Amino acid sequence: MGNTQQNKTINSQRKIELRNDEKYIHIMKYMGSKRELLPDIREEIDKISSEGEGVLDIFAGTGSVGVYLRDKYDVISNDVQSYSGVICDALISSCSHEIDFNKDLLSKIKKSFKKNRSALLEMFPKTVDKSRKFVITEKRGWTEEGRLKYIKFFESFPSPVNKFKTRSTELKRLYEQYLERECKANKFPYMQTTFLFSETYFSIEQCIDIDSIRYAIDKCLDGKIEKQIALAALVYAHSYCSSGTGHFAQFRDLKDVKSINDVFLYRDRCVWAYFIKKLEEIIEFQKYYPERDHLSVNMDYRELLNDKDIMKRVDVIYADPPYSFVHYSRFYHATESLIKYDYMLPAFKGRYRTDRHQSPFCQKQNVAKAFEYLYDAASKNRKKVILSYADTAMISLAELEEIATDKGLTFDAREIDYDHSTMGREGHKSNQIKEYLVTSTFRERQ
Repeated sequence: MGNTQQNKTINSQRKIELRNDEKYIHIMKYMGSKRELLPDIREEIDKISSEGEGVLDIFAGTGSVGVYLRDKYDVISNDVQSYSGVICDALISSCSHEIDFNKDLLSKIKKSFKKNRSALLEMFPKTVDKSRKFVITEKRGWTEEGRLKYIKFFESFPSPVNKFKTRSTELKRLYEQYLERECKANKFPYMQTTFLFSETYFSIEQCIDIDSIRYAIDKCLDGKIEKQIALAALVYAHSYCSSGTGHFAQFRDLKDVKSINDVFLYRDRCVWAYFIKKLEEIIEFQKYYPERDHLSVNMDYRELLNDKDIMKRVDVIYADPPYSFVHYSRFYHATESLIKYDYMLPAFKGRYRTDRHQSPFCQKQNVAKAFEYLYDAASKNRKKVILSYADTAMISLAELEEIATDKGLTFDAREIDYDHSTMGREGHKSNQIKEYLVTSTFRERQ
């Protein structure tokens, strides 16, 4: 099997270095993030590329790889998820545009935010008041009696579990108003998150703030890039004010006093403050990089590989497909809904979208064919490929080598020791796995 060399463990020192690296900016908690591997990925791309060439990040996720390469290469970022397109537009494509967030515009955004917020607070005053009383419970001051009282309050919210039925007049109104917006999503006031996720990952007041920022963005920002930057800042606030374990696969069961204590540590976080903090950071981040010909798209990887116009711009394909049988759309459905803002009725306890994307890379019966498609397209278009691969994947490294060589590509695997995040809050938070960077270039047939 190709040349394999041992590399040093990616440790806490690397994380510290990245926090201070001017090429990097963080937007959301994300499973499988390649943050700590960014210097290694760039090193591999540098070996086979020249400055100004086109690098396709075909499964971009939160865009961290493209962000780290954008100063030297023309980056094409792609992901089928809408939130990825927003983040990549905000952090990568925006390099080619002038950005205008003046004081008057920020004042206008805040005014619109307050308008939507006030409307929602007036619609659900009793429910918000009850929620606030739980939020101000002294930290670590929960009792079993208080936990049971809160669970009863939580269960009063309409959801797929109770078939959207509630005895609360205010919450019944919330459900009815949500249904009205299925056909008219931009109707005032915005309330998507308030209906979908109140008292799950956020308090109802935090949800109201999320919806109100979303309203202000739509109301005040006409320019695409400014809007994408603001949405990316909202994604940050959405991610870091959540009381989940770092994703949205399932909100936490409040099984005991300890767990409810942990959840409510996040319920007093100010969504607006997190939004403004990241908005200012993104604006500042855009000042230091030269213009390049970047592009962000939302396409299925097979559709993209067949797009001749896009592929003409590509010299290297960087691929970081999902490794496991669990689809990423399950973990970030709430983020996807925040961006699409389409008032779809949710399903199951997790309140999932019913149109969640199913990746062939997460399906045992389809994963080999998915890689065959990728390597075949690279070979036919004479593109170099760098693949991130973990030894926990649904296909072996040996099988991947066989696929690549069968398509006329070389296969050179570099091994890295890497702590892979499990996004957990209790017990172990990472798994020690073998991570590989696999480089494949076109091999002339004899």
